[in-house]
Amino acid sequence: MTIHFREPRLEDGGRIHRLIERAGTLDLNSAYLYFLLADHFRSTCAIAEDGENLVGFVTAYRLPDNPDSLFVWQIGVDACLLYTSPSPRDRTRSRMPSSA
Repeated sequence: MTIHFREPRLEDGGRIHRLIERAGTLDLNSAYLYFLLADHFRSTCAIAEDGENLVGFVTAYRLPDNPDSLFVWQIGVDACLLYTSPSPRDRTRSRMPSSA
């Protein structure tokens, strides 16, 4: 797996929304918010992709009254990666919990 990071584009807003919805671990905002963040605040946000697959993201923005401060809104990682990727310490075994 090779992960590439880049600034989001407007069309990534829906992908971010779907990843959060699937994960079920973050507060899900309206899809509109993620389109807004991906477009208007793209210089302070990032997405992580493995090929065409969105595997993670960071949404953030600079505070208007204090542009030296960065407010990180959400950080998300595709839950599938947490359990199916091989551990760097052991490339032959999955990290799937035994209770799963």
